[in-house]
Amino acid sequence: NNHVKIPKLKTMIKIKYHREFTGTIKSCTVSKTPSNKYFISILVDTENKAVGLAHAGWRGTYGKICEETLKSMQENYNTNPENVIAIIGPSIGSCCYEVSYDLIDKFEKLLPNADEKIYEIRDEKYYLNLWEVNTQILKEFGVLKSNIINMNICTSCNCDRFFSYRKHEKTPKRIGTFIEIK
Repeated sequence: NNHVKIPKLKTMIKIKYHREFTGTIKSCTVSKTPSNKYFISILVDTENKAVGLAHAGWRGTYGKICEETLKSMQENYNTNPENVIAIIGPSIGSCCYEVSYDLIDKFEKLLPNADEKIYEIRDEKYYLNLWEVNTQILKEFGVLKSNIINMNICTSCNCDRFFSYRKHEKTPKRIGTFIEIK
């Protein structure tokens, strides 16, 4: 389902994810990181009619890209984090994102007060939950937990709908995320 109900706006936001895109875009910001496994967060300021898009792998997440995006929204649109709806879009889930213990350790040090577990251990392997890591970062910055919507779509588990860097053998193909304010 690509529709997200935002109660405070009393409307639906239609989010389109495209496996392939050919055409012209009038205005956009292009991220250097591929979006076939990485975390995507759509940030909607319900008061100031502004949106932000944060897109990152573990390095950008570790650099708190969601927080940086919100800071930019504060500076440019007077965004109050309490008025932000954060939508966590399709990306690799903890079900599939196997990482080293060293990476888990980095994130535990980054978020020593996390109120939810940010990783799982299965069969003596570590699986990082980027969705939860970014949720914790958003909450630390002031976004209300009730305003964080996780679509719970793993690109690796749903590789028939989304490109997956891991499932499609390091594919150069990407997913596009389009947001429109009307």
